[in-house]
Amino acid sequence: MMSEGVWETPLGQVEVDKEAVDAISRTSDIIDLDDQAHLHEHSVEVQLPFLQHVLGEVAVLPLALPAVSRPSTNPASATVPSATA
Repeated sequence: MMSEGVWETPLGQVEVDKEAVDAISRTSDIIDLDDQAHLHEHSVEVQLPFLQHVLGEVAVLPLALPAVSRPSTNPASATVPSATA
């Protein structure tokens, strides 16, 4: 999970949702902060202009998951909604 920062798009900057990052960091023992995880992964930056166009100002919580089987993602998928509720 990216800890902080902004993504630059043609429509402006999109900030990382620091409050959500902090909440997940406090409540999860399986999701790590890793600012390098998105260096070679570009799907988030492709989607951001569409989100900006539709939603206007938006903050994001970029998570990068390794290739894993579906059952092994269940603990991580349960952590995010409970931490950001």
